[in-house]
Amino acid sequence: RVMGDGTIKNELAEKILPAEDGLSVEVTLKSGLTWSDGQPLTAEDVIFTYETKIAKENGASDTLWIGEKAVKVEKIDE
Repeated sequence: RVMGDGTIKNELAEKILPAEDGLSVEVTLKSGLTWSDGQPLTAEDVIFTYETKIAKENGASDTLWIGEKAVKVEKIDE
């Protein structure tokens, strides 16, 4: 989330590390995140949300592309 002063507040991410080559970003989720029903929020949930809600609903939106390649997400580990 972009705050009023322009700073960025990561709601779900503990850290975001761009690769040295600038071609990817590794996001580490905060620990202890849960849904409103108390179930844990997982990397699979984030991927599902991206793939079903963001990518499909926005199609070829500029925010979903880097250069000539569509943004893709994948789980690296737990």
